Amino acid sequence: MAKYRSIPTILKALMKNPRASDRRIAQIVRTSQPTVTRARTFLEESKLMRFAAIPQYQDLGYSIMAISEIVIMDEDKRVSTSNTMKNDTRIIAVFESLRGFVLISIHKDFLSCITFLREYGLTTNFLVDIKTGIVKDFDFSDL
Repeated sequence: MAKYRSIPTILKALMKNPRASDRRIAQIVRTSQPTVTRARTFLEESKLMRFAAIPQYQDLGYSIMAISEIVIMDEDKRVSTSNTMKNDTRIIAVFESLRGFVLISIHKDFLSCITFLREYGLTTNFLVDIKTGIVKDFDFSDL
């Protein structure tokens, strides 16, 4: 990464303008388009950056987002639970913690949310009604 001194500047410009072309990013950061292309390729191949669509879940019929913690101290159970969660389409993010996992899940209604929470034995939960309006959506442009 040392050979790409401009990477932090290019990355910040990409975060603010994720749909911009390499030529436009080059204009913003005052460098050449090939430098931006090489930096973007490096960032993507080294998994320092990726692009993803963030859906408006409330417009797709979902109304509840749950932020939950699952405590699992047994290593074998952690591995099997981790594999199960990777394939569960209701879970949109999973983070390892010292005691197990913290996960974010999305649900169409309260009953499906409660069913999900019981399936995993989740007891520490924060339920968010995403139909009433999001105050600040995901935004990484100011990092």
